[in-house]
Amino acid sequence: MSETRRSYPDPVSSISFAELLGVFFKGLLQALRDLILFLSRNKILIICFLAIGILMGVVKYKTSPSYYKVAMMVRHTELTSQTYGQMIRSLNDLVESGSSQTLAHALVLENPMAEQIRSISARELDGKDLLKDTSSLADRTFIIEMTVRNAGIADTVENALLKYFNDNPFINKLKQDQIQVYSTRLQLMDGEMRRIDSLTEAYTRGLSASKGASNFYNNAFNSADLLKEFSKFVGDRQDVEGWLLGKRESLQLIDGVKPTVTPASASLVPTIILYAVLFFFAGCLVGGMLEISQNLKK
Repeated sequence: MSETRRSYPDPVSSISFAELLGVFFKGLLQALRDLILFLSRNKILIICFLAIGILMGVVKYKTSPSYYKVAMMVRHTELTSQTYGQMIRSLNDLVESGSSQTLAHALVLENPMAEQIRSISARELDGKDLLKDTSSLADRTFIIEMTVRNAGIADTVENALLKYFNDNPFINKLKQDQIQVYSTRLQLMDGEMRRIDSLTEAYTRGLSASKGASNFYNNAFNSADLLKEFSKFVGDRQDVEGWLLGKRESLQLIDGVKPTVTPASASLVPTIILYAVLFFFAGCLVGGMLEISQNLKK
């Protein structure tokens, strides 16, 4: 009985890392040679595409409108940062959608001026998006950034934005309610301070008329406590008055816009480089398609 003969695959020959590296570089050099030959064969076509790309870059730069970036630092005294961020986002949505007439109505601007606004955004001092601020504090500082096509309108747009927030019906209603509460509190404080003044005056008259000052001290009241209470009311009254003065504006300007002379739009050289690169690859693509077509015909 003959033994069954089994065939085994030939063992795979191992390859060293140096040999593998050599194969890689050999393939890389071959690909580089093929690329150079391809560019040489299609040099006229690629040069024409490059020239068109450079020309398109110049035309794009000349026809693109310039724009300027400006920023203003403000402090809000009502609501939260996130709420103000959403209100500014809504204004920017009008800008991006081209609703210049609605934007002009909201900011009380002339329509041609509203058309000059390219973007409106807000961020915290550390650069974070204002919409991501989950703080519930109603007294924070942030930055409003604007992009305008005409640097001359920056001051007008700044005033329009401040008026937009400070004349907001909802914020004004909230502010008036708070002012009413604090005004009532201020009146109560004034009443308490008049009461303390009356007690102090009575104490002074009684102290002058009494021969036994120590007995009056013990039986009437302690002047040190009255002085302490009076100082507390004075401090509280100053805080309330400061609040009333500060709350007259929902959005207070800290540092206004400072328009730059140089526009922030793209410069000539980067625009030309971008279009030249795009048209270079387009020329290579067309050259490759032409060579494939010629090879199929053979």
